[in-house]
Amino acid sequence: LRACSPLSGTYTVGATPSDFLTIEAAVDSLNDCGVNGAVAFNIKSGIYNGQYILNNILGASSTNTITFQSRTGDNTDVVLTTDSTDFLFYLNSADNIIFNHLTFSSDSAERFIISDSLATDNKFIGNIFKSDTTNAIFVFSTSAFDNGNAVFQANLFENGYDGINFDSDNLLENTTLIDQNTFVNQKGRSISINNSTNVKITNN
Repeated sequence: LRACSPLSGTYTVGATPSDFLTIEAAVDSLNDCGVNGAVAFNIKSGIYNGQYILNNILGASSTNTITFQSRTGDNTDVVLTTDSTDFLFYLNSADNIIFNHLTFSSDSAERFIISDSLATDNKFIGNIFKSDTTNAIFVFSTSAFDNGNAVFQANLFENGYDGINFDSDNLLENTTLIDQNTFVNQKGRSISINNSTNVKITNN
């Protein structure tokens, strides 16, 4: 780990002038330095190709949230894509992450967002998930997933195989809200949730 100060406040991501040139640089800083306040990354319009792993960020909490969002507020202005076949974002025990008004689009990745068993309190609001293939699962949980307080609200899921897939081997006590989303043309299932409790699915 490099020596650095925890992040707090609002940062710009993209071409200069900016605080971080790439999303990868912002993610690396989070993983290495942690946070000591709420953090927002305002991402400039453009296409960003990469693959990102968010770990359990030191200092993140219900008040010290971490938001990745389009700087313009238009979810078509920032496109996150990858040439990798496995994933785009991996939430490796990452908590209190908010993805807000972004487009996730790849014809290579078989999973767009993967959450492990300890990733909790994460929110997806106003995003577009899109693939022109029938292979992609847009949001996928590992088998021991306990995605407490997950929120999926006002997103568009277009094409792919599954929209949201939570597949647990054991009965889990969690709270999941799936509300006001639009699911278009999934080959498999729009929503697949097994062995979970306290799931609220409304107005989709």
